[in-house]
Amino acid sequence: MPLKTRLKTLYNKLPEPGDSLEIAPGVNWICMPLPFLPAFINCWLLEAEDGFTLIDTGVNNSKTKKIWESILRKQCTEKPLKRLIISHFHPDHIGLAGWFVQKFQVHLLMPQPEWLYARALYLLPDTTLGEIMVDFYRRCGCESEFLDYANKGGNTYAHSISAIPHNFRRIEKHQKLHLTESNWFTECSSGHSPAQLTLYNQEHALLIAADQILPHISPNISVWPEEPFGNPLQHYLDSLKDFEYFNADVTMLPSHGYPTKNIPQRLRQLAHHHDERLEIIYNSCKKPQTASEVAAAMLGGEVGLQHVFFAVGEALAHLNYLVEKGEIIRSVNSKNVWNYQQK
Repeated sequence: MPLKTRLKTLYNKLPEPGDSLEIAPGVNWICMPLPFLPAFINCWLLEAEDGFTLIDTGVNNSKTKKIWESILRKQCTEKPLKRLIISHFHPDHIGLAGWFVQKFQVHLLMPQPEWLYARALYLLPDTTLGEIMVDFYRRCGCESEFLDYANKGGNTYAHSISAIPHNFRRIEKHQKLHLTESNWFTECSSGHSPAQLTLYNQEHALLIAADQILPHISPNISVWPEEPFGNPLQHYLDSLKDFEYFNADVTMLPSHGYPTKNIPQRLRQLAHHHDERLEIIYNSCKKPQTASEVAAAMLGGEVGLQHVFFAVGEALAHLNYLVEKGEIIRSVNSKNVWNYQQK
C-alpha cells in the first residue's frame, strides 16, 4: 500500500451525540463534539461485571455535560459508573475529570506524569504563565503582536477544564486492567504528552490508541516553554516501536477519526510524515533562522495567531531533533533569540 494511501474506516458515520455504539463485547463508542478542530473526540465506555469504566471525557462545557448526563441515564441503569481513566492531560481528554469525580464519585485513574503535569499547569496564575509564554516565544523570534496575544490569554488551560482532582490512582506501563470481561494491557508513551496511555485488548484485537496513533492526521509533537530544549520527536518516534508487534488485523480505536485497521501501515505513514518535515526544516536552515521563521517555512506561509503555539512548537520539536543529531547548530543572537543553521 502506498504511504500516502488513506486508511479505510470501519464505519460510515459517527454515533450521534447522546448515543453509543457497541463495537465489541462491553466496548461502547461515544462521540463528543469539540468547539475546535478536529471537531470531535471519541470516548470509550467499557462494561465489566462490577460496573462501567469511562475512557476520557471531552471538553468542559455545559453542552458536553448534558450529553454525558443523558448517556449515563441510559447506560448506567443497572450498573454504576465506577472508574474514569484519562489517557493524557490535554483539555479535550481531561476536561471534565474533576466534574465526573465530584458529581459521580468515580475513581480517577491515569499515568502519574499526566496528573502531575495537569495539576502544575492548572495551578499556574494567569500573570505567571503569561510571563513564561512571552519570554519563550520571544526567544523563538515571534512578533510583538503574537507576544501580546499570548500574554493576554493568561492560563487558558486552567480556564478550559474542571478542577484537577487532588488525588488519583496511578496507571503504569505494562499493567493488566480488568475493564471488560477480558483484560486490557497498558502502554505509556512520551512525545505527544509526557506519558500518554493506550490500552490493548488481545482477546478482541482492539487498541484504544488515544492520540498516540491517529488514522488520518498526525499527532501534534511540540516543544513547550517548560522544556525548551526537549526532544519530544525522538521520544515519539521511539515510542512507535512499542506498537510494531501489532498486525494489520488489530482494530485501532483513536481519539480523533474513525476506527480503522492496519496499524503497521499507519506507523510507516507517521514516520514518513516526520521525515518529510525534517527535510523541509533542514533545507530552510541554510542561513540562520528563528523557530518562527522555520515554522512559516514548514507550513508554507504565515499562520493565524491562535495556531502559532502549535506551529512554533512543532517546528522546535523538529529543530531540537536535528540539533541532537548534530545536523543543525543552535546559537543565540544579540537579542537573545535562538537561531538555527545547518552545520
